[in-house]
Amino acid sequence: MNHTGTDRKKRRKVIFDSLVAVILLGSLVYVATYMRGIDLVFSQVVPDFRGLAEHMNIENMVAVVYLGPRIFDTFLEVNVVILTVFGMKYIRSTS
Repeated sequence: MNHTGTDRKKRRKVIFDSLVAVILLGSLVYVATYMRGIDLVFSQVVPDFRGLAEHMNIENMVAVVYLGPRIFDTFLEVNVVILTVFGMKYIRSTS
């Protein structure tokens, strides 16, 4: 009976490690492909909102004005939070 529990824990660890690897790899591919064509804007004013919306394929102009290129930062921050939650869950399950 204990042997089955050990196998189940090993299987969960493999699944967990695989999911973390997929999230990290997906984030890397996303940043490498979609951030390549984005120009950095160092001022507070972005003059061409329509061009930015077409380039980033954003339909909501309010999102373009308020988020703009910062949406990529938000995406990366969400990934960090997700990985932190997974890490804390893993640490709690092993202790």
